[in-house]
Amino acid sequence: MAADRKGAEFGLGPVPYYTFGLGRTMALAGVKTVNGKDWYRIGADVILASQQKDGSWYRGPAGAADVLESCWHLLFLTRATVR
Repeated sequence: MAADRKGAEFGLGPVPYYTFGLGRTMALAGVKTVNGKDWYRIGADVILASQQKDGSWYRGPAGAADVLESCWHLLFLTRATVR
């Protein structure tokens, strides 16, 4: 499955805040799998596949957005949820 389509069944896509919010919701709810699939593993695969060579995730012109998008992805990857 192509990296841009992988995770589509969970609504994972290029919007970092949404992806982080979904991850936080699933973690707080204690959900480990959806339809037998590990939502975190799929989300992490999608995020890591879209990482740029410089370590960021932003594909537009440099500025504040590149830092924000990278931060949201890093928060998802570290499962930054306090219980």
